[in-house]
Amino acid sequence: MDQIDRIRAFNRLWTRRIGVLGRSYLGSGLGLTEVRLLHDLDGAPPLRARDLAQSLGLDEAQVSRALAGFDRRGWLTRSPGPDRRARLLALTPA
Repeated sequence: MDQIDRIRAFNRLWTRRIGVLGRSYLGSGLGLTEVRLLHDLDGAPPLRARDLAQSLGLDEAQVSRALAGFDRRGWLTRSPGPDRRARLLALTPA
């Protein structure tokens, strides 16, 4: 087992043990991906979904599903972007 394998094994052990990969991150009712998205949207200037996915290294479809959930909860606003092909995302006060 090389050094990278040992680091990955350590990370897997502790992420399972502290429960960050469960269905509800720290009892929030949100998954880790959703929490990461909220964190990056909070206080940031309006972003495109593609930029958000790329900056976090996430699949665009997964980001889209999470953002749809934020939309249903009233947590997200979408406004036209400068090129009108992509919409800019920002969090609501909710």
